[in-house]
Amino acid sequence: MFEVSSVFYLHVALWAVGLHGVWEYAQVIPLYRCWGRWTRWQRIWVLPAATLGDAVATVAFAAGTAALLGPESVQPLTMAGAATLLGVGLAAGLVFETVARALDLWHYEDAMPTLRVAGHRIGAVPVLQMTILPTLAVALAT
Repeated sequence: MFEVSSVFYLHVALWAVGLHGVWEYAQVIPLYRCWGRWTRWQRIWVLPAATLGDAVATVAFAAGTAALLGPESVQPLTMAGAATLLGVGLAAGLVFETVARALDLWHYEDAMPTLRVAGHRIGAVPVLQMTILPTLAVALAT
């Protein structure tokens, strides 16, 4: 029986940290209102913490896809695996961002394109991030 190795998941995690880290730092100043009001310590720890959380979610999505479709769906990434990762990422992005906005965790600059979900305006860019980057990380890890 084929199994996905822990080395593969480590590679997924490393790609995820790199991809999500670049994305997080690229979007924070032009699209969010938090940078100007954050303390020095918040500027130091919030984005790395968000990046690590995104990487953990990416590995969980990959492991879940492997459990659902079989390990051969993620290593190497098949069309079915990619479609599942894209769907899970989109759903997770919508849920994560809707909950964060409902809890008033952050605010957007006017430049942030938004969607209306469950009565909240949520950022399209972070939803796009969680839709695309987990699939890309898995593809690059193979």
